[in-house]
Amino acid sequence: MADRNEDSSRSPISSGSADPAHPDNKRDREYGMYPDRLFIHKYRPGIPQRFGRIVRGSYNAIFPLFFTDGTAAALRVALPGVNAFPDEKVRVEVATMRYIEKMTSIPVPHVYHWSTADENPLGLGAFIIMDYVHDERSLASVLKDPTAEEPEQYLDPNIPTDKLERMYRQLASSILELSKLEMPKIGSLHRPLTVDMNELVKSGGIPPSEWYEALADMHVAHLTFQRNSAVESADDGRDKFVARHLFRQAAAKGQQESQRAGQETFKLWVDDLRPQNVLVDAGLNIVAVIDWEWAYFAPAQFVYDPPYWLLLERPEFWYGTVLEWRDKFSRVLDVFCRALRSLEEEQKKGDGEEEEWSITEHILALSLDPETAAQTEETPVVPLSERMRESWKSGTFWEDYAARRCYGFDPIFWEFLDERFFGKNAEGGYEGRMNLLSDKVRRRMHLFVDRKMEESKEERIEEWDPEAARIYLGDILLDLS
Repeated sequence: MADRNEDSSRSPISSGSADPAHPDNKRDREYGMYPDRLFIHKYRPGIPQRFGRIVRGSYNAIFPLFFTDGTAAALRVALPGVNAFPDEKVRVEVATMRYIEKMTSIPVPHVYHWSTADENPLGLGAFIIMDYVHDERSLASVLKDPTAEEPEQYLDPNIPTDKLERMYRQLASSILELSKLEMPKIGSLHRPLTVDMNELVKSGGIPPSEWYEALADMHVAHLTFQRNSAVESADDGRDKFVARHLFRQAAAKGQQESQRAGQETFKLWVDDLRPQNVLVDAGLNIVAVIDWEWAYFAPAQFVYDPPYWLLLERPEFWYGTVLEWRDKFSRVLDVFCRALRSLEEEQKKGDGEEEEWSITEHILALSLDPETAAQTEETPVVPLSERMRESWKSGTFWEDYAARRCYGFDPIFWEFLDERFFGKNAEGGYEGRMNLLSDKVRRRMHLFVDRKMEESKEERIEEWDPEAARIYLGDILLDLS
């Protein structure tokens, strides 16, 4: 049997025969045509057997290599053009995967090697060489409505409740583990690169209130620089402008902080943790959780909100209205929270309540300040399932979801947040909120909408000079202050 740690500079399979028709020599020539597969073998020892089909995802391309022992590895390359910061995306994901592998029991692909684009000898861009889970299906494929046309994925309305609870329970177990991971500052293990912040990245070290302000600014920036299909009409432009201004105003005044008082720790939040990225075996057991590039330590409330993916599809992409999504979500949330609560009860019985304290809580409990120590001892640990129910009941879920979602922001703001922050809006939309706008903001709104309508006459990619973009956005944000 060949040594798994054989010299990787040689062809992986070679007989030494001079016959060009010999099967081993044919394989050698085939490997020579696929240098990316040889590159995998350089860092992942074993006896290669065959190549897998190249898989192209939303953000990455995957080049699989299968081994004789039934395992597989892959070279995963960040796709050019869709990743604004491919090197950083790879750094974040590798750091997160290794951290998760070390700190939890969540099954994540093992990373053998990674590098930035400049260090990739194949010239393919930033990459990761990692375990490749194959012949498995996503949890979403188990939960989805079989009558829905691809690529649409909605929760099967006829799925048995016991099956749904079992599937939810498995993911709830991972979420419960992740909820224990904390840091004293906002940010990823490198920087906070999120799904919506692929274009707007900010470093850590800021309190939750300022983070919400930064997200509000991101919504303004997104609308400002999206030239094509940004607004459907002048009124649509006014709705979008006013919604972002009011949301930013609410964040600046701390109107979103009522549910977050005293939350100064930050928990690991994974923007893309959803059934589509969870792989299960034939017995419907989770065997891998993939795609960790959008992970960062965020305000704890993000983790305390119920998962948006319980219906598989986001509210802004639902086939009905966001109100219909809300009603259906309420029903499945009960199932999820029941599954999560059962896990919490089992954990409490197995470990004891003392073990449920986080590292931060233990440190606070050891404070030399008797008053602080007494307050800490008296503060009960609120189960995650209860926090999620309260987030949904209070509407905090919608605040946080809108803060994170540029494309889903508008229907959610006007349906769930406008009157929550600013009281009754009899007219609905921007018309009922003009009294909240200063003369300066009104002038900026008219200029902004005029520009958007002019841009809509010609769809094209506009290249902004970085300094000009900074000044233009700065002027808008200043007017909105």
